[in-house]
Amino acid sequence: QTSALMIRSARSAGASRWYLSVGSPSVDLVSVHWEDGAGLWRAMHAGDKNPVANWPISDHLPVFPVPTDLARDADEVSELWVRVAHARVPIAFAMDFMSETALRERREFSMFCFGAFFAGALLAFGLAVFHAVRQRDRVFGAYGAMLVAMVGMQLELSGVAGWAILDDFPVLNDRLSFMFADLYAIMGLVFVATACRVSWGKGPLARSVQLWLVLAIGVLVMHQVLFDRTMFVVANVMMPATMLLTLLVCVLAHRRGERYAARIGLGLLPVVIAGALPLARNQGWIATGVLTQYGLMIGAAIEIVVLTWLLTERNRELHETELRERALSSTDALTGLTHESLFMQRMHRAAVRARRGQKQFALLLLSLDNTQALEDAGGYTAVEKAVVLAASHVQSVARDIDVAARVQANDIALLIEGPAQLALVLDTASRVMARMLRPSSQLPPHVGLQCHVTAMLLPAAPDQSIDQESEFGLSAAQCLRWLLVQSELYRSGVDKPVRIVDAPEAASIA
Repeated sequence: QTSALMIRSARSAGASRWYLSVGSPSVDLVSVHWEDGAGLWRAMHAGDKNPVANWPISDHLPVFPVPTDLARDADEVSELWVRVAHARVPIAFAMDFMSETALRERREFSMFCFGAFFAGALLAFGLAVFHAVRQRDRVFGAYGAMLVAMVGMQLELSGVAGWAILDDFPVLNDRLSFMFADLYAIMGLVFVATACRVSWGKGPLARSVQLWLVLAIGVLVMHQVLFDRTMFVVANVMMPATMLLTLLVCVLAHRRGERYAARIGLGLLPVVIAGALPLARNQGWIATGVLTQYGLMIGAAIEIVVLTWLLTERNRELHETELRERALSSTDALTGLTHESLFMQRMHRAAVRARRGQKQFALLLLSLDNTQALEDAGGYTAVEKAVVLAASHVQSVARDIDVAARVQANDIALLIEGPAQLALVLDTASRVMARMLRPSSQLPPHVGLQCHVTAMLLPAAPDQSIDQESEFGLSAAQCLRWLLVQSELYRSGVDKPVRIVDAPEAASIA
């Protein structure tokens, strides 16, 4: 059923050019009728039922030039009759007479706002596609789909689609304006369910969301098939109900402990609030105005900014967590030094190179001696801080080709790549000890770092051929274990802070 409204407007004669603007891009048909000076009735038509290309003035809103050949009465007053017809939706619009300058300024401002909004939405969509494809993130995939529905809805509601894209397809333009609105509500629920990690098919919440999605999709399809007043009312009830269910999912996920659920719900809230205005207008409860016309676009712009920032922060934190998890296999969690297994591999390769080149490399071990005093003064946290400080001091004196690792709870090993000589080992050990003597505010008061260094040159016989390595040479693990034993013996019996020990032969370690 189509509602029609006839409006009479009286205009005084004037020299300037005037335009009549109807402030609703989705009106089915707007007709302007007038009597010309010859007594003939003439008409101009615009609206969704006519292609925009056939409008008197091509614009995103119906705009008519006020005719200059209007018949005038004795008081030089002319009459314009405006007929507005709209199917299924109560008529609610604003009608204004505008000068040519005011019309141009409004159009420029509208195009600037539309351009800024769609450019921002396109940028957010590109970011969503990048993360969805590059990192296989389903949340960004659902967000990108929601953005497509949002942009389609805004293109239709603002009249830009009918003006710039579907200017020759008025019927398709009319149907798409309702389809994208229904689709946006559905995709918003899908996005929130994905972002809040609702386990599909598991639990009452997941089953309720799935059931509601099936019902909402059914309403969307039936709305397009029947396209009558009844389905319009059903769809206008379904959309706010779906938005409220979306917020409810955020609340329940937040109570379950989902970190970003509450913030995602707050990001969606501007669209939920602004979306109530055009819904109320469609029901005829309020008249068309600036907020009913552009409030949803303003809310959508706020939503895009907030959700894009939230999802980017979420992705950054998840990415950092994954990097830390991968790093645990190659670095020590406490000190950040090379993992012991990789250190052994490097040490083995250094031994192979040393035997081939008949050169030696060095292995240096820094051991903390006063861990019990540190623990008594500041607890086990103080011991961990001491280990971190020791690791940083060893790393600071290491060369680019050297490798440091935490090989026991309180021991830091440094592999000094060859060719290494005794003078280089002594210099490195002395610099490490000098740095360890520096006071630190991270440690308990009056408790400093007490340590000693044990080092040796490997292999014991650098002139031994590579063919003899497997039979007579020591493995990396054997050398390290032997050096740890020497460090423990040295801890209780020697007062010198640095000790160079002779590397053992294979026969000396059974």
